[in-house]
Amino acid sequence: MNDWIQWLSFSTVAAAGLLLLWVGLLLLEWFRKSTHRRVARLFAVTFLVLALGGILLKPALREEAHDQVIILIGEQTGQALTDSLRKAWPGASLVASDTLRSRLEAELIILTGQGIPAHDLWKTGSSALLPVFEKTPAGMQALEFPKKIVAGEEMIIRGQVKGGQQDSLDVKLLLNGTKLDSVRTDSSGNFILRHVPASAGRYVYSISAGSGEWQQEFRMGAEAEEIVPDRVAVLLSYPTFESRALKNYLAENGMEVLVRQQISRDKFSYEFLNTEKRISMQITPDFLSELDLLIADKQVISTMGSRNREILERAMYEGMGLLVLASSDGSGDPSFSIPSARDSEGNWYFPENVSFVHTSGEAGRYRSGVVQKGRGALAASLESATYLWMLQGEEQQYQQYWLPLIDASVRKDMEKIVAEAPIMRVNQPTEFKIRNKGIPDVAWNGIQLPPENDAYLENTWKVRVWPADSGWHELVSGSDTSAFFIYGQKEFQAMKFSGQKRLIRQRAAEQLKSSDPRTVYDPVPAWIFYVLFLVAAGFLWLELKLG
Repeated sequence: MNDWIQWLSFSTVAAAGLLLLWVGLLLLEWFRKSTHRRVARLFAVTFLVLALGGILLKPALREEAHDQVIILIGEQTGQALTDSLRKAWPGASLVASDTLRSRLEAELIILTGQGIPAHDLWKTGSSALLPVFEKTPAGMQALEFPKKIVAGEEMIIRGQVKGGQQDSLDVKLLLNGTKLDSVRTDSSGNFILRHVPASAGRYVYSISAGSGEWQQEFRMGAEAEEIVPDRVAVLLSYPTFESRALKNYLAENGMEVLVRQQISRDKFSYEFLNTEKRISMQITPDFLSELDLLIADKQVISTMGSRNREILERAMYEGMGLLVLASSDGSGDPSFSIPSARDSEGNWYFPENVSFVHTSGEAGRYRSGVVQKGRGALAASLESATYLWMLQGEEQQYQQYWLPLIDASVRKDMEKIVAEAPIMRVNQPTEFKIRNKGIPDVAWNGIQLPPENDAYLENTWKVRVWPADSGWHELVSGSDTSAFFIYGQKEFQAMKFSGQKRLIRQRAAEQLKSSDPRTVYDPVPAWIFYVLFLVAAGFLWLELKLG
């Protein structure tokens, strides 16, 4: 029914009526007795009906859209490129990127030079983008380094630098003019530098790169922190050679180790390694919050009350790791065991189809493993006599078994203050994310900032700053303080331009997919049809009088 009504639209009915009118008038003129000027009369009838159709239906001519084109001049745009674009688009407007204050309105925006910063892309609106870039200048093309390092541990710096006509460049790592490391890049400009900071502190390193006449130097800010040893508690239902070897191995690797062993029904022995702190080793939220890893045997877990198990599971979900020794035969609380299988000889193993991180054993028959539990981890070991490897002098085998298991299960500290951008510059917006259960009290260099709640992440807040000066700056949230190094506007320009171009190309591709081709319909002026109607009708009237 709806299709029938749509078919009977005004245009359809009018066209049908005009067609019948044309046929009727043609027949009327054809069968008139007078044959004088018959062909002219037939043409006049046709023009008359066409004029009526134009007046009633208001036709329009289809044309392509010729909207405004803007050439947005980005940084380091050469005059030759500007001239060639003006020849290709003679009617285009020229806009300098450093004068952008509001959103541009155009069908097409041509971005030139090195593009525009990411925070200005919104000013291009929904316009189609055509990137016409200049070549990225010489300099540091990529740089990867840890923003925070640990004193006494190796810092690794990876990067790519290109300069001049040289295929290979000399790269040096300097601190206050003293050379710390030096390498020569490969043919692609890639390099790796290494350094071990001796003490904690905030450092501003220099990376010098060059060969021949081309030389450049780049600042790099990094903060070295003191080593904070992991704290491990070992709870045992009875002492064994295996547990003794494991606690000694942990202590030798710099961890704080707290040991509680049951020696009789109501009697326990305590041992504290690498720490002077003596604390009660009861399963409480406060005790577990101070631990990075809890190691316990199966008997300790199975004899826990329901309240202690709830506390233990909650601690895992908040980040603590739990390592259960030789106890994954499926018995005990399901929250503290990993599904395992048994072979024909009675040996337990973890099958390959179990979804967790395998750490040791033959493929498909793993002897240790780790499964995630919230922010923490549950680990299990099926080996009960690894101490024999130590007695046999197989220290490497012992380490290859325990080191991956412990590294995978120990608490992973989550930074409470995180910068969104790896390289932060002056006079550019910099956003930080802060993890806090309540509204945080945030200050940037002593100036209070209003935090904004993240709409997607729980207990996460955002603040934005526009640094005015380069160098070290502090962001304080409650009792947490983080230092960030701000770079000058012209530092790492090649990296900046490469990033800008990548984002612009992505945006241009997305808008190309989402944009529809536009068609313009230009209405035919109505006076043409009125004049044609009057001429045709006048001719027919005059011919009838004269005939």
